[in-house]
Amino acid sequence: MTKCKDQKKIALPIKRIVDNSNRKGQFILTGSSNLFATKGVQDSLPGRVIPMQLWPFTVAETKRRPPSKIIDWILQKKPSLNQIKLQEVLTRSEYIAYLLKGGFPEPRVLPLEEREKFYSSYVKTIVDRDLPEITTIRKADKIHQLINQIAIRTAQEINRNELANSIGLKWETLDSYLDLLTRLNLVIKLGAWTSSEAKQEKKQPKYHFIDTGMVCALRRFDETSFRLENPSSRSIGGLLESFVFNELLRILPFQSRQFGMYHWRNSKKREIDIILERGGCIVGIEVKASRTVVLDDFKHLKWFAMTGPGKARLFKGIVFYLGDKKLSFGDNCYALPVSSLWAEINS
Repeated sequence: MTKCKDQKKIALPIKRIVDNSNRKGQFILTGSSNLFATKGVQDSLPGRVIPMQLWPFTVAETKRRPPSKIIDWILQKKPSLNQIKLQEVLTRSEYIAYLLKGGFPEPRVLPLEEREKFYSSYVKTIVDRDLPEITTIRKADKIHQLINQIAIRTAQEINRNELANSIGLKWETLDSYLDLLTRLNLVIKLGAWTSSEAKQEKKQPKYHFIDTGMVCALRRFDETSFRLENPSSRSIGGLLESFVFNELLRILPFQSRQFGMYHWRNSKKREIDIILERGGCIVGIEVKASRTVVLDDFKHLKWFAMTGPGKARLFKGIVFYLGDKKLSFGDNCYALPVSSLWAEINS
């Protein structure tokens, strides 16, 4: 099992054993990528394996709390803010500490310098060892450059031509490399939501790094990086959006209903950071890296619900922000502290 050629040959022996005995859970195969998606594997074992994605920890998991039911809460007919029991009131600096630590169990408890070394080694190992198991690639240095560029652009829509030119790649090659990064579980592609008015909407995906701790380490950020006088403080917006996105991604399976996740933007530059959709129900989510929230922060959510493509659907809106107040802004729209994502929700 230590050599690549042995890993590729493991599928058929497992298939024989499983076919002779239908006892579940006979094998647990772990790794940074899906073994059965690698090149040269002899069989993908359809119907015999269940892939499971193990994400970095949520904040609730680091505190040994159950997953939040915040989406179930807002989908109630009359959600009450009193049902959300915040476990802590956080300062901006304390939120930044969460962004810096991230959710990977081992590095999150390390001192900053050791954390940076861990992530640098982690990414190098994935590209140099695991990537060749998936595909043949001749320019590993371009993959490293792409990883650094996506770290800078986390939570942003990707302009393929601009990004490809900055790295020195053809855009077709860029697309294949981005696909590889998603298969290696370094980034997550968030597709664009479209409606029957799709001609007025933009269809470029966003890319989120799977962990803000990894992004901060790759970009050499520390707590001083986010001081307001520091130019890099503007990066907190994208980092916080990726942080909220990842928290939501991990708690969605624990809600009573399952949702697709998207982002949305139209040709008039109206946009919503995250869209959760199930049938005729939509939850629009905005993320603000500020300690206060005002009515103007809801302008895209309210337009989408009342005038835009959400007007014929059940629509609820949330603005997550760095303040400490739970507020209602009418029309099924609420402002909630980011810490609501690991709060206790009373029924």
